[in-house]
Amino acid sequence: MRRVGNLFDAIAEPANLRLALAAARKRGLKTVALLGGTGGALAGKADHEIIIRGAAAARVQEAQQVILHLWLEMVERAFVR
Repeated sequence: MRRVGNLFDAIAEPANLRLALAAARKRGLKTVALLGGTGGALAGKADHEIIIRGAAAARVQEAQQVILHLWLEMVERAFVR
C-alpha cells in the first residue's frame, strides 16, 4: 500500500526494473536505483541514482554490496528501536 513518503527500491534485471520503476512512479513513490558502469538502460529512469562507475563488474558489485549493507543498516536503525 502506498503512503506519503514511501520509497521504492528494487534489485532485478533491467527489463523488469523499467516496468517496476514506471509503476512505482505512477503510484507516486520515489525511486532509487543502484547502478553500475554507465547506468545502462536504467540511467535517468529513477528519481535518485547511485552509479558505480567502473569497467570491472566484480569491483562494481563489491562497491554495490557495501552500499547495500550500509543502506540496510540505516533502515534497521531507523525502524528497530
